[in-house]
Amino acid sequence: TLKSDDLDVARTVTIAANNDAYGTVAITDPATEEKSISTVQKAVTVEATPAEGFAFINWTNAAGEEVSTETTYVYTGTEDVTLTANFGYTLSYFVGEGGTAAFMVDGQAVNSDVVLAPETEVTINVTPGTDMQANIIVNGMAVNFTNNTYTFVMNRATSVVVSFVDAVYTL
Repeated sequence: TLKSDDLDVARTVTIAANNDAYGTVAITDPATEEKSISTVQKAVTVEATPAEGFAFINWTNAAGEEVSTETTYVYTGTEDVTLTANFGYTLSYFVGEGGTAAFMVDGQAVNSDVVLAPETEVTINVTPGTDMQANIIVNGMAVNFTNNTYTFVMNRATSVVVSFVDAVYTL
């Protein structure tokens, strides 16, 4: 007997982007121009394409649970599902010699090249070595910071360079 590639009952797969300006979504198999399809086909392939300046974060279901971190996702469930492609901005950073820097989001450290949701608040905590002072450059511009801390909101792809130089003391 041949095993069917179809389900016994159709289910509906609906897709959306977290913001249409951040990227596009498509149901590519079975191919349709629509953002929702009812089908008995066991595997439904969806694709997310970030707009320029944005990056893909993940696919989530209606409960907000992450189902994939790949731009192409194949849904094989038997239940109706709504999938949202989440896009954001890339945070990349470099920390030079002479001290340390921690990049924090909601109290958790994040690695360089992480993709963060728009409006995410990022705090940089710098710890210069002995007789050193820190400089922070964000997207090519030096920023002022206090108490070795700088906080900003992700509203575009952001590149940060933290460097340390010999401290200058005035008497």
